[in-house]
Amino acid sequence: MHNWIEEKDNMRSAVESTFEQITFSIVQEMLETSDTHKSSMVESYISCSFDTDRRITLSISLQESFLESIVSDLYPDEEEIVQYKRDTIDELVNTIAGTFFRLLDTKVGDFKLSIPYNERTHEWKNSVLFSFMLDDIHPLIISINE
Repeated sequence: MHNWIEEKDNMRSAVESTFEQITFSIVQEMLETSDTHKSSMVESYISCSFDTDRRITLSISLQESFLESIVSDLYPDEEEIVQYKRDTIDELVNTIAGTFFRLLDTKVGDFKLSIPYNERTHEWKNSVLFSFMLDDIHPLIISINE
């Protein structure tokens, strides 16, 4: 089993590049994640398989209001906002996972990402968590479960 906590710098790089390029958000590390943050968040998951028959799940959790602010600027129609919020968080988890595992290429070898999905397959308590703050007000939680 890989010690994911040692990859904190690589995760921060993946998150920073993704959010700065896609949402123009400033990313800061958050020292602690409170349960109140978790309750108001939307999640997206992606599975990653490796040559070694190992599989992990990476998820991101974002406040729904953050997603809505991104999407509503582009799509004023209320029905479109609902669909594009899901598409946006799925694209974010896909981009973060791809960037993160590409940064680890020499440690994990070749990898394959699934299509993002939104059904939880693991518990928070069994995961390695990385916590960030976007634009000083929006929490972002990334979990890795092996």
